Amino acid sequence: QKAFAPDIQRCGGCDVLFRSPRPTQREIMRSYETGTTYSWWRSEEAIRRRLWLRRLRLLQRHVRAGRLLDISTGDGHFLSVGAEAGFEVD
Repeated sequence: QKAFAPDIQRCGGCDVLFRSPRPTQREIMRSYETGTTYSWWRSEEAIRRRLWLRRLRLLQRHVRAGRLLDISTGDGHFLSVGAEAGFEVD
């Protein structure tokens, strides 16, 4: 495994990038807020798109093309940004 950032690793068998160490279930549950979180998230869509584009550029330092799989990383819009950049998305 080769580190790209302090918590990002690449699988030596399949080249998938992943967080390590993974957050615990308790940490994940604490990160979700009840109530108005999603509506607030949607209201900030333009800002979020800029963040997704920035994250895509970070990814493209290591991978210029291929397939992207988004597993519970937000509202799913990262895949739209990836598709626009020519990635195959799942």
